[in-house]
Amino acid sequence: MEKPFQGLATFLKAPVGDLTRPIGVLGVPFDLATSNRAGARGGPNAIRKASMMLTDGMHPLFGIDPSTMITDLGDVPVSNIDLTRSMDQITNAVEEHGYGITPRRRLLAMGGDHTITTGILRALAPKNPDLFVLHLDAHCDTWPDHFGEPMGHGTWVRNVIDERLVTPHNFLQVGIRSPVDPETRDWLPMRGGGVFTAREALSEKLFVLRKMIPSD
Repeated sequence: MEKPFQGLATFLKAPVGDLTRPIGVLGVPFDLATSNRAGARGGPNAIRKASMMLTDGMHPLFGIDPSTMITDLGDVPVSNIDLTRSMDQITNAVEEHGYGITPRRRLLAMGGDHTITTGILRALAPKNPDLFVLHLDAHCDTWPDHFGEPMGHGTWVRNVIDERLVTPHNFLQVGIRSPVDPETRDWLPMRGGGVFTAREALSEKLFVLRKMIPSD
């Protein structure tokens, strides 16, 4: 058995590109749309490296070995200078591999800044009209623009709803706590979306949140 620091740094040391496995892990090393601190592009490889410590047997609760169910799909070759092109590249990569398109083939995407969700949902939404989004974040990401640009890591929630990739009623935010103007803060709940602030999430029973999330 290889030591944690040996071998290819795939996620959980899973094989690369084995499309017979039910879960595909896709890296999206993209942070062109950040407003301040760049570096999220290094996220996929950092996660892979950390996961190499977690590959030595059965899960203590679920009784399965996750590394036998997962394949590493590598990284999307995203542009680092063209946001529109990058979104198309992400969408095309998800469509090409087929993970996330059907219930039996699950996709785990590792970013990357939050904008990557737009590219992913553009691939998933046409075949999954009842998509449900659980958004865990301190920020609501419903700003009307990104410093004058129509898309950025703080606008993606508004973008995907405006594009009708997901309905507001199928959108639940948990953990919101950052300062924001009232119009941006209220944009999602005014359209029927669910929002639990960080304070509310800590004070509510977990089963209240669980009831709001589809089991499938």
